[in-house]
Amino acid sequence: MNKKSINKFLKVFLGLFSGIILFEIFLRTIENTSLWRIFPVIEPILGVPDKNIGYKFTPNQEGIWVKENRVKVKINSLGLRDISYSNDFKNFFKIVLMGDSMVEALQVSENYVFENITERNLENFMNKNFRIFNLSKSGDGPLRQLVSLEEIGFDLDPNLAIFFSSYSDFLSGELMDDTLSPGYKFINGQNIKRSYSFRDRWQIEKSNSRIFKYGLVAIQKSPILRMFYLKSKEDFRKLIGINKNNELSNNDFNDICFTKEIDKIYYLLKEEKNNLNLKILKYFLSDLNRSAKNKKLSLIYIVNSIPIPDKSCNEQVSKRKEFLNNLIYIFEKNNITLVDFNYLIKDKFGSISNSELKYSGGHLNYLGHKVYADLFTHVIKDFLKENR
Repeated sequence: MNKKSINKFLKVFLGLFSGIILFEIFLRTIENTSLWRIFPVIEPILGVPDKNIGYKFTPNQEGIWVKENRVKVKINSLGLRDISYSNDFKNFFKIVLMGDSMVEALQVSENYVFENITERNLENFMNKNFRIFNLSKSGDGPLRQLVSLEEIGFDLDPNLAIFFSSYSDFLSGELMDDTLSPGYKFINGQNIKRSYSFRDRWQIEKSNSRIFKYGLVAIQKSPILRMFYLKSKEDFRKLIGINKNNELSNNDFNDICFTKEIDKIYYLLKEEKNNLNLKILKYFLSDLNRSAKNKKLSLIYIVNSIPIPDKSCNEQVSKRKEFLNNLIYIFEKNNITLVDFNYLIKDKFGSISNSELKYSGGHLNYLGHKVYADLFTHVIKDFLKENR
């Protein structure tokens, strides 16, 4: 290569390099000023792989959330998607809250997440100091929530643990999926134990490597590196055909009786069907009970979105009542209080629609968080009255 070609190559290289640096500075300026409200930003990476939970938040990590609603999000010093707290909780009634993306609530400002509104409600109406720690993360099904309680929540020395998940988690086989987080599996067709195939993923195997940690920090901090990483991840998912659409979401919205959904839950609880999902559900509840009993911890389990048939649908109304009584019995056998959250919404607010409470992507909007906070406050007050 002659000198002229080398000079030309160097000019092109320096031009590209300078352009990337300027673009990086531009993107960082947007993220760190009020310009993020109107200019394009790159989705943040708020956490890291974890060999016990599958994924956990990075303390003090922050970024601009862009899906459904644009919000500045910061993970607090405890590694929680929550407001910042001091470490002095000695005289507080402490509650740990486990949930999925609905409770994680990256779509709204942290002070308006329903658990933080509830915390303020309780302190205004009761002669106690309350602290509700939000351990929720997107994708957290029942078992990952339990593992989060064991790995993070127990260290907070809570008085009460509240789980929050969709009823579909008990029907979809999610409890047996250990590809991204712990799951359950049958041993010799009989015994059940936790399984961790996700630990074979290279991200988990390399998660303690110094090079991996430095690389991940660089991606988290650099908008350009995040852009390339997220794009490559999206392309890879398309390439291998990953598309986890929940079969239960394909409902006939004109069916005011919710026949298919009611039947799925109803037949889940029929012992004679020898249903694997039912066995796993019962094992999970006993697993949760054992874990909480060791810490003398009270448990509430909020099951969200169990459909409510129109009162004209006599068969489905009867089936719903029957399977709910069966569910309550199964939960109470394991010292867990079950809450039918959808019924609470219907009972207090009537036929309020999801479009009023949620963004188009299905997560709660600001009004939705106010409604949930009202009912969540009611649930905790009832618990405290019964356990004086």
